[in-house]
Amino acid sequence: MLATDPVFKPGSAEAEKLMTQLDADPAFVRLCRAQESFRARLTPKPWRCGCERPAVRFPREHAHDEGRFSEWLRRYDKACDAKATCRVVEEVGLSSA
Repeated sequence: MLATDPVFKPGSAEAEKLMTQLDADPAFVRLCRAQESFRARLTPKPWRCGCERPAVRFPREHAHDEGRFSEWLRRYDKACDAKATCRVVEEVGLSSA
C-alpha cells in the first residue's frame, strides 16, 4: 500500500494499527519502528533472483568499473523480469491526473 495522505509517523500507534489491519509483515512493522522509516525494497536482492552481487561498489571511480556495473545491471534487470515486487490493485481517492 502506498499512502500519501495523511502523513504517518513510523512506529506510531496509528501507523502500526493501519499496518496490522492491512496484514503487514510483522518483521516490516518492527523494521519501520526501529529505523523510524517506511523504507522498503522495490526490487529483489540479487541473490533472490539468481544473480550475483555487483563486482564493483558505488562510487565507481573508473570508466571500466562503470562498464562492469552496467553489464551487471543488465543481467540483474533480466533476472528480475519474472519477479513482481508489487502490483497496482486499486487506486482510491483523488487523482492528480
